[in-house]
Amino acid sequence: MVAYSDPRRGGGYAELVAVNQAAAASKPASLDYAEAASLPVAGCAALQALRDIGRVSRGAKVLIHGGAGGVGHFAIQIAKALGASTTATCGASNVEFVRSLGADGVIDYTQRDFTLGAETYDVVFDAVGKSSFSACRNILAPGAAYVTTLPSPDIFLWAPLQRISKIFGPAKQARMLMVRPNGEDLAYLGRLADEGKLKPMVSVKLPLDHAAEAHRMSQGGHVRGKIVLEV
Repeated sequence: MVAYSDPRRGGGYAELVAVNQAAAASKPASLDYAEAASLPVAGCAALQALRDIGRVSRGAKVLIHGGAGGVGHFAIQIAKALGASTTATCGASNVEFVRSLGADGVIDYTQRDFTLGAETYDVVFDAVGKSSFSACRNILAPGAAYVTTLPSPDIFLWAPLQRISKIFGPAKQARMLMVRPNGEDLAYLGRLADEGKLKPMVSVKLPLDHAAEAHRMSQGGHVRGKIVLEV
């Protein structure tokens, strides 16, 4: 089984955790245990951001900021599975990795500011929470959505203006992801994995008593894919 423990109750760093049955699904047969363990939080975050908040559908144009990270590398693959044309940003050392995930376009953010491009997108997913709606407005198509993983004053500032803008036509939207445990979403991700459409990248495995080190690595912001703690 794979499961998403309720973040309100904690218990993720433990040998045994009680979870709601509705937040669990069968382990994908194609994944090993470390790969399967990397799916719930980051995989559900990417899926819910794109499918539920961004409403990505076939033919949509999506930009993912932070395509080599834990959430971002899932987001590229999920966007492709949903039928979208996908562009992703990353550092120079991850360009080929991001291409290997299926990104149609790759922007090295150390060489070019992706927010200053002429191309527009139906969804901009900031998977690392390091940009802003204000910065991305000019690359959003009419009625498009900017989705971020982190709250910011920028999101709350634009919310009332968006409601007014809708009166005059399709308004660009700023939305924040609040990922939720969902067994059906885990099952969907598992099917993608077993169909060869989703492959987790586990770059680091650490024992449970190295959890503090794992957090430091994650907060450094340059880990490719996922870090997994082994019990």
